[in-house]
Formats: sequence, C-alpha cells, structure tokens
Amino acid sequence: MSLALNYKDGDKKNIDKLTAREKTMVVKEVPDLFTYLAYMWFPGSTIAPFHEFATFDDFIHLRGRFASLKSFETWPAAFKRFTQGWLCVIVMVGIIPVYLIPKGRDYVISDEYVNMEGNFLFKAYYQIMTVKGEMWTYYVGFCFMEAGMIASGCGFDFDKQGEKEYNSARSVGIM
Repeated sequence: MSLALNYKDGDKKNIDKLTAREKTMVVKEVPDLFTYLAYMWFPGSTIAPFHEFATFDDFIHLRGRFASLKSFETWPAAFKRFTQGWLCVIVMVGIIPVYLIPKGRDYVISDEYVNMEGNFLFKAYYQIMTVKGEMWTYYVGFCFMEAGMIASGCGFDFDKQGEKEYNSARSVGIM
C-alpha cells in the first residue's frame, strides 16, 4: 500500500502539495519484481512495525541515514529488544496466569463468573487482567519482529541531537 501511495506522490502534479516528509518518501519509478517481493517479505512491510518502501530501498542500497551503519553495531540494541521479548514471555506465561488471573482466561465466560452477584470490582479487575494477558501475547511477537529489524539495521535512525537510536521500527512501547 505504501508503495502505491508513494508512487502516486511522485507524480509531478502532486509534488507541490506534499509535506517535507512525504517528499522524502516519493518513489519515482516502479521497482522491479525482485525488489518489490523483497520489500513485501521483509519484516515490517506487511505487519507491524511498518516502514515505507523508500526507507527499505535506502536501507538495501545503504543510502541516506543507512550509509553510516557499520557491521554489528546494531546488535546490542537488537539484543536488548530481544531480551524484552523474552521478558514479555515470562510475564505472559509465568506471572499473569499464575498470580493475576489464577482461574484462567476462560473463567470470564464461565457460568460461575456470569452468575456472580455483586463484587463488581473483582469482575472488572478480572476482565482487565484477562485482556492485558492477551495483549502480552502480541507484545512478544512485536518485540521479536522489532529485534530482527533492529539487528538488520532497518530500525536505525538519528534523534534530534544527531545521536544514533534504534527505535524507528518501534510498534509497541513496553519499557
């Protein structure tokens, strides 16, 4: 989708209407099939964390902000995000079901729960913790996907002070 929109933005009639960011993402030529398939199968092209085709193309050809990347310099940041993914697994498997919702997530659809009189606070707490427990399932996948993008270098950017940071592939903030 971003490729189609970026290609449309590259139309000479639209250039004056674009923002500064949109102008940096313009795609002037349709990529060859191999490049397009590489973009579609690269982590973050079809599911979170999302990145534009122009960013992917600069990354593959080491242009723009990616020109200054050195081999293996992204690995400490990737390992940090990978570790956060495993912390999400620990929370999802070891803490939430054992300590926060000990009767299991299916308890909220049981007859016992539905017929429970009073104790609104307990019911609200249990529903919220059940939803939070399910959210951690997705956090695990997002963290591992982000770790891969950071390790590859595509999650790299500069902050406002010009310092290197590795959060342009961030899709969920955990810590």
